[in-house]
Amino acid sequence: MGPYFYLLLAISVMVLSLIAQGRVQRVFQKYNQMPAVRGIPAAQLAQDLLFQNGLNLPIQQVQGALTDHYDPRSDVVGLSDAVYGSSSVSAYAVAAHEIGHVLQYHEGYAPMKLRSVVLPA
Repeated sequence: MGPYFYLLLAISVMVLSLIAQGRVQRVFQKYNQMPAVRGIPAAQLAQDLLFQNGLNLPIQQVQGALTDHYDPRSDVVGLSDAVYGSSSVSAYAVAAHEIGHVLQYHEGYAPMKLRSVVLPA
């Protein structure tokens, strides 16, 4: 396989990533207008989910939109400006997704452990 194959592969991965990112943003915007039934901020929902699973981790507000993440090195959940204080369906989904990563890591889920090792690089 020549260098053009790898170039084509890299371009294909980039295009698919951009398509996926665009879809995530469109769906987030759509459901960001829909209030969730509980009406509490997504940060509080995330904290409640952690407590229900016997965990007590800090949840920090981070700048940006859809910059939400879980950092296993510092054991901190970061929720973006667009999610942290929002009580929309989108914000709840993103917060729950990040707490899912926390649970995966704390339960020793192998792909999450691998991601934690590879991602900083």
